[in-house]
Amino acid sequence: MSMSSTILIISGGNIDEEWAEDYINNHSFDYVIAVDRGINYIFKYNIIPNEICGDYDSVNAKALEYYEKNESIIKIRYNIEKDDTDTQAAIKRAVYKGLADFNNDFEICVLGATGSRIDHMLGSIHGLIYSHKNNIKAYIIDKNNKIYFGFNKTVIRKNEQYGKYVSLIPMSDTVTGITLKGFKYIVENYDLSIEFSRGVSNEILDDEAEISFDEGYLLVIESKD
Repeated sequence: MSMSSTILIISGGNIDEEWAEDYINNHSFDYVIAVDRGINYIFKYNIIPNEICGDYDSVNAKALEYYEKNESIIKIRYNIEKDDTDTQAAIKRAVYKGLADFNNDFEICVLGATGSRIDHMLGSIHGLIYSHKNNIKAYIIDKNNKIYFGFNKTVIRKNEQYGKYVSLIPMSDTVTGITLKGFKYIVENYDLSIEFSRGVSNEILDDEAEISFDEGYLLVIESKD
């Protein structure tokens, strides 16, 4: 059975550089998109992306000039005044690229989408909904967290989980029919409202944990601290 392809997006939020270098070196990526200030990061670490995109308002001029001279790299420039954040636009491009070239058998990994700009981070999280609606797995990852939207049945293996804790955050008014198996705190056919935080800081006890639900948008956060 072949492994699915992975599209890497390197965005312009805070990046723990030592962690990110190790993460990139230990994972295989089939297509790389650098977004705005993320271009500064890849320039520092001599990474050649498949494409760069953004309004380039936060990019070092030397880095931008270096990549613009490379004819093999696709360059997309957005207007500074736009509806999507640069990261949201990059996620949409990744979905388009994956559907066109990888026969739906791919996932999207986003680095540099967390940090001190909470508005940008929330915008990036909401950007994951676009991939979710297209049935594409996409996740934001940093040194301490892995963030993604759960599908109606999501399985997390204990030996593969990203940290100790698993939190479930409703991103619609209500996520209905939640059933949890293999967790410390289990529920069956529970409706989780956006106004309550009952889904925070659960832990996996069994070799596998299963999250299932009927309707809604359920954000899953695997955390190390």
